[in-house]
Amino acid sequence: MLAPPKLGREREFRPASVLLVSDYPLVRMGLAGLLADQSHFVVAGQCGTAEEALEAVGCQRIAIVVLDLSLRSDLSLELVRDLKSADNSLSILVTSVHEDTLFAGMALSAGATAYVNKNIAPEEVLAALHEVAAGQIYLSPHIAQRMLGKVAGVSNGKSAEPLADLSERELTIFEMIGKGWTTRRIANNLSISIHTVETYRERLRTKLGIKNSAELSFRAIVWVLMNG
Repeated sequence: MLAPPKLGREREFRPASVLLVSDYPLVRMGLAGLLADQSHFVVAGQCGTAEEALEAVGCQRIAIVVLDLSLRSDLSLELVRDLKSADNSLSILVTSVHEDTLFAGMALSAGATAYVNKNIAPEEVLAALHEVAAGQIYLSPHIAQRMLGKVAGVSNGKSAEPLADLSERELTIFEMIGKGWTTRRIANNLSISIHTVETYRERLRTKLGIKNSAELSFRAIVWVLMNG
């Protein structure tokens, strides 16, 4: 009698490893408790300082960092940039007391994958984590609505399609900015100098009537969100 054929081993499911970063122990404990019963996520560690977070990312395989931004410590947007520099594959979910769209845009421009307000319900944190784990950008609905509303207001001005005047290279760089790419990464990807990228950024600001780099990042991020 022939033995039954051996079945291939099913692909092993591995929950996404999550690093919790906040200078408030109670915040870390709350997030850890929220994730305790979630099969898709596992808390790989908790950190209270930027140095601890960077060390953890350097010695562990972390998939998602949940970063609670604080004005009273070194947990700032600069840490978002440093974490992405340490491991560009990281997904970073930023929580903050700020609800303004400009700050959310700056967080995404720095390399964050998601931005939510700290006053949201636990269910929204889980929803954001699932989106991030799937490789998607996530914004709290009311912040996303404000962003889209601002862009709609801009498009009702003199030019409904301000990007139509951009060259292919300018549009490519605009999209890269919207995806949170640094000037150095854009330069390396396109095999051009950092100075040339800065020249393109200045040209974009001029063509689009944008005052500063922060507004350029904001407009680019919203455009990427709207165009998938």
